[in-house]
Amino acid sequence: PSNKSLNSLQSSNDGIQNKYRELKQLFSSHHIYIAAIQETKLKHTSKTPTFLGYTTLHKDRDRAGGGGLITLVSKDIPFTYTTQTHASSPADKYKKIHTTRICIHK
Repeated sequence: PSNKSLNSLQSSNDGIQNKYRELKQLFSSHHIYIAAIQETKLKHTSKTPTFLGYTTLHKDRDRAGGGGLITLVSKDIPFTYTTQTHASSPADKYKKIHTTRICIHK
């Protein structure tokens, strides 16, 4: 971004397939550089949606339906990322917390 502002969007959707056009319009009209889209409800067998001009980071829920997260970063932004998975508690090995860290470079 040239003016040192960075517009971001966080959206909790009830599925991404039926919201694709609406999201694409939001990204364009509001000059969104980073978007976190929750509740994508994609399965491991689903094709990851792509948005022109964005790098897509995608994480599905491992078990059952629902859930899912896509993080989009504008290709105008140089960045690196790391992901980690943590058990939410030692007693419950099925509940996990997934984190993504994005480092933006100048």
